[in-house]
Amino acid sequence: MLFTARHRRGAYPLAPESVVPSVVKWGAAVLVAVLLLYIVGTWVLRLFGVGNPVQRMPTALTVEGRGSVNVFLADEEMQRAQDGMKLFPGERITTGSNSHATLTFFDGTVVRLDQQTDLTVGENARGAKESLLTLELQDGSIWMATPSKEAFSGAIVRTVETPTLLYSVAPRAEAVLSADSAVVFSSDGAGFMVALRDSDLEPIVLGEGQKIDLPGDRALITDLYAHREALDPMVLRSTFVEESRLQRGALIAAAQGRTNALAASVIEDVGFLQVDTPTDNQTVTTGTVSVSGKYGVEVAQIKVNDYLAVQVPESRTFSQELALPMGAGEFTIRVAALDLAGEILEETERTVKREVVLPAAPTITMPAKEGETYQTRQQELVIRGKAPANAAGIMVNDYRLQLFDPAKGEWSYLASTELANMKQGANVYDVYAIDAEGNRSGKATITIVLGEGIEGVVSSAQSSTPSTADPATLPTNDPIAPGTLAVKGPTPGSAHTATGSEFLIEGTTVPQTASVWVNDYKLQLYAPGKTFWNYIASAALNTMKPGKNVYAIVTRNAEGKILDKMEYTVTYNP
Repeated sequence: MLFTARHRRGAYPLAPESVVPSVVKWGAAVLVAVLLLYIVGTWVLRLFGVGNPVQRMPTALTVEGRGSVNVFLADEEMQRAQDGMKLFPGERITTGSNSHATLTFFDGTVVRLDQQTDLTVGENARGAKESLLTLELQDGSIWMATPSKEAFSGAIVRTVETPTLLYSVAPRAEAVLSADSAVVFSSDGAGFMVALRDSDLEPIVLGEGQKIDLPGDRALITDLYAHREALDPMVLRSTFVEESRLQRGALIAAAQGRTNALAASVIEDVGFLQVDTPTDNQTVTTGTVSVSGKYGVEVAQIKVNDYLAVQVPESRTFSQELALPMGAGEFTIRVAALDLAGEILEETERTVKREVVLPAAPTITMPAKEGETYQTRQQELVIRGKAPANAAGIMVNDYRLQLFDPAKGEWSYLASTELANMKQGANVYDVYAIDAEGNRSGKATITIVLGEGIEGVVSSAQSSTPSTADPATLPTNDPIAPGTLAVKGPTPGSAHTATGSEFLIEGTTVPQTASVWVNDYKLQLYAPGKTFWNYIASAALNTMKPGKNVYAIVTRNAEGKILDKMEYTVTYNP
């Protein structure tokens, strides 16, 4: 019997589709979304420091010798650097001729500035996982020594930026770096990564025992490798390098001594908070005050006037340098200990009293001393003097000297008719010293009289006060040479109306004249035998006042007898 296949014709139901592919697709989409969310979230958290809490760290400054070392703190003018100061990111330090300074960073890196160096602390941040140290070297040279990887926990990126080269600094390294040259004495790993700024040239590795020295013309730089060469052994004998190594050794020894002393002591239980400095009602004379103390194990943060203090967990100590408002007065400092949630565990206050101690006044040494009057016919004259030890600047009248170097302790000022800071007649120059906080000293004054007469120092300024000779003891005879005395200016004759606050009364006499007197004052600049004379009528010198001023003028011969006399009336209308 044969069987044949039967074919069903017509509609029939299909088997149901499996739901497995749909579930897989949705699961994959969710997985991708979660992964993207994780990546973006991690990036955002890192951007704001979450997951790697970052704390901006201070840098300790050590000033060497008496050279000129200046700092530019945040939003402040230049001031003289002081040993032990703390520098923060964005703050700048410069060294002058024959001066050096050393910076010690939180990770143990030591940087010593050579003379004529300009350096800015770019970033100095300590993170829980990754830290960052960036320096901006604008001019000069630095010696730099970094610790080994084992000496500092966590990752750290150290970079030195110059106008020409960018350096990525290796651990356990010693090098001398400048804008267009570098010498690497030692380094872990392959060495420093060196790149040419704003260039497409391939960066190079500068290893231990190598140096790079670029030409001044960047057009000649086509390959950084062409400028890399072996270290010259003579560089090791450089005075700057030897002194830098000694300085680092001294700093390490001092730090080790402090560590040993700390390890030998027992950390006392201070509760939540103990403020050691300043004491309550302490008087300070500087613009800053150091706040320090200890804290307990439950404390997470210390705030000083809402600023986070620098904490040392090993010793449970804190410190904060606080800037006080300008001027004298009483100021309140609030110190608070906070827990992890930011709640205040304990808060205390300290009152400090600031007294402003004015700097000493400068001295004037040339062309005369302070308080003296100097007569000259020169159209240009240099005034010189010495500055007090704490002077950060010198002002002459309302002008601050731009070229004053505090390290030299001397100042100079050019008085010139071309500069319009000296004119005919009396010129009064008040000289002040300014300290680092802007406080002004008392003044030192010199008067320069520009006009005809003998060049030299006048024993006393012209005033209505009689000279040492007593006119009452001189002869009172009738004039023996009448008509020989005359006033030629500012108005010839016997009267003048003035609106200016200062001018010269000028006149003539005869060769027999030995002295000229005005209101019983003997003219100090008149030389016997001269046929001309002048007198300064000045409101500033108290020889003229508003209204009517009568000047009794008398000429005498060698015997003191009166040759001639007259009166000259000046009406002063200011």
